[in-house]
Amino acid sequence: MNGEAHTAASSLTYPVLLLSRSSGVSFLESPSDLRTFPAPLYWKGAFFEGLRIVDAAGKAHETVSASVQRPSTKFGQWLARVFGGSVSVHAETRPVGPISFSELVHIVESDLEEHTEEFEEFSGRDFAFVRNALANCRSVSDLVKVLGGEFDG
Repeated sequence: MNGEAHTAASSLTYPVLLLSRSSGVSFLESPSDLRTFPAPLYWKGAFFEGLRIVDAAGKAHETVSASVQRPSTKFGQWLARVFGGSVSVHAETRPVGPISFSELVHIVESDLEEHTEEFEEFSGRDFAFVRNALANCRSVSDLVKVLGGEFDG
């Protein structure tokens, strides 16, 4: 473990990019977005397994643990799972060092290319515009704006 301290994911510098093995690239603008989570994605999607988080400062972290805090009872968690409710999650991360910004842009571009149709529908922009916007990004915050359909590049 290299003796590195684990940190609550809520204490990272936001916005953050989430690089998930199960769900691709997404973003969160505040810690509360990570604390309240769709139950099906937590359990069935195994979202936190292998999750890398890149904070606004460009530092990469990986989740080392994630646990449901609420509902606190097994019955409540079962209800959330069955009926697709939300759960309150506490995630712990550890730093894995900086990530090259060009590598991060490449990861985002590859994910968007894989989901071009959905992204074009969501953002109202064609992929050529998005590729140009990505080329003009200079920060994690800019990448979040592109993913949110708000970057004018």
